[in-house]
Amino acid sequence: MEKFIDVCFNQPLSKPARMVKGVLVFLILLSIAVIPIHFIPALEWLEPTMENFDKFVVTVFTLEYIARIYIAKNPLKYILSFSGIIDLLAVLPFYLAKLGLIGNPAIFMLLRILRILKMGNLFAQEREETCKVAKKNHGRFRAQEGESIERIVQGHAVMFI
Repeated sequence: MEKFIDVCFNQPLSKPARMVKGVLVFLILLSIAVIPIHFIPALEWLEPTMENFDKFVVTVFTLEYIARIYIAKNPLKYILSFSGIIDLLAVLPFYLAKLGLIGNPAIFMLLRILRILKMGNLFAQEREETCKVAKKNHGRFRAQEGESIERIVQGHAVMFI
């Protein structure tokens, strides 16, 4: 199970990681898209459903945050890292509101927009991994373990000649 969790969070180009990222991005977009519903008086009857939905989303994000801490080689380093802080900010407004530290529901709703940072972080991790893979590949040639491909032609092909 630990290996599967590691693949899901530390190998962004793998199929399980893409599926997890897809679910997380979907939940982020949906949780932000429903914010206006809370401010429309005619849709007050949806409030209990929206609250349950937010509890579900926060539960998923909290489990993801805990899983990332669990698989981190240095948990404290992850918690204090940019990614760790972004993941914490994605769930923190919910818990602060439940503890009564955020009294105004409008502020709570606006703080949910911080989840966009989480989405950007997910895409940044995938982009970083893609760059790592691209550096290992060169055309049809693939670098073996312990090898690297060095650039021969830098600025212009004439330099190579």
